[in-house]
Amino acid sequence: MACAVAATVGFHRRAVQQSANIGGSKLLECDTSGMAGDVFRSPRLPGNVGGSMDASNGGAEAEHIMTWRKQGHEVPIFIQFNGYPPHVDESYQGRIRLVEMTAIEISDLRAQDEGWYECSVVRLEGTDESTVNGSWIYLAINCTYHLLHLSQR
Repeated sequence: MACAVAATVGFHRRAVQQSANIGGSKLLECDTSGMAGDVFRSPRLPGNVGGSMDASNGGAEAEHIMTWRKQGHEVPIFIQFNGYPPHVDESYQGRIRLVEMTAIEISDLRAQDEGWYECSVVRLEGTDESTVNGSWIYLAINCTYHLLHLSQR
């Protein structure tokens, strides 16, 4: 039921459901295939895929902002602008890290981490081309319960 709602809200974004165990970690990947060209390469200058500066070929990383939001949080839980240190929500400090260019890994998962996550990448330079990209991911947290055998005396 919840997946259908997310698919209609996310415009042309992919909606998926993933699960992980409490205390474990989970990699959440952002789909940027909806953006024309290489998201991380400047449209004005030649450069390497992945965007590192390379003086030998004059390449440059395209300026971009990547955000990860969790439904119910007013401010994004993770904001990355180019190569600068990211902003990380207080409740995720020490538990979230950037993997590759757009994926995040959340570790030490807690029950309150369950919910909808949305990512998006906005390129700050170039044309007015469509920038619809990203993913909606529902993260289900599996709790482990230990049954206690209580005997009556």
